[in-house]
Amino acid sequence: MAEHKEQRIDTLSYRLRHFSELTGRDLSATASFAEVWLAIRAAGQLGLLD
Repeated sequence: MAEHKEQRIDTLSYRLRHFSELTGRDLSATASFAEVWLAIRAAGQLGLLD
């Protein structure tokens, strides 16, 4: 179980790093995180993520 959890954390870390590289957004900065979160929420409300 612990090994599986560690693998999931590694995968999440990789995906967040990759997202930051692709977008140039530093998700450890509150303003950037909020901007990305709001954009994803807006896209969902507009039906762009379906």
